[in-house]
Amino acid sequence: MRNMIARMGLILLLTVVVGANGCLEDKVIQIVLTDETFVDFTEFHTSANWTTPLTLNYGDSIRQILEDNEISEEDSLVSARLVSAFYGTLELIRGTDREISGQITVQRTDISGPAQPIIDYSSVSLPGVLNQKILADLNAAGVALLDQALADFIDGANPILEFRVENGSVTPTPPTVQDPLEFTWRAWLNIQVIIQSEIEDVWDPF
Repeated sequence: MRNMIARMGLILLLTVVVGANGCLEDKVIQIVLTDETFVDFTEFHTSANWTTPLTLNYGDSIRQILEDNEISEEDSLVSARLVSAFYGTLELIRGTDREISGQITVQRTDISGPAQPIIDYSSVSLPGVLNQKILADLNAAGVALLDQALADFIDGANPILEFRVENGSVTPTPPTVQDPLEFTWRAWLNIQVIIQSEIEDVWDPF
């Protein structure tokens, strides 16, 4: 299991000074944890316009992040937010010496509501981003949807998201049945979570 301290930015909202006099008290700290989850899109296309859907159990992803960082269920989640996103090509298979343009949208499927754009990509060279993590330009509407899903998770909901790649163009030549486009790429979501925890029997000199 990964070492929690190595993976976390730890903010202690108290300073403990050991003196000659004092007593033992319980102290409350807040921990800022930054970690990521991801979605993989497997693409096979014979035209330049396509939509690729992928469903993500966002609640399970957050629970896995907490488990990986040894966060106890007894600790209290204060807040969570999306801080950044990245994308990159994982595997190039056929017809991949091209550039693609389009957007990735996100929609809640556990509750009703419209899809919102989260990542716009323009003239992305598939071989140029192979094994790379490219910082994405985020759309405010998609970020707001993901942040609300995180807030709902803290309140006890289990948000389910559907991401969709909505590609609009392929250059310099569109794929065809004879020359299809086949590749796999990934979108990473970087999430910050603030956890409140209680430490028992901390020395208080005052």
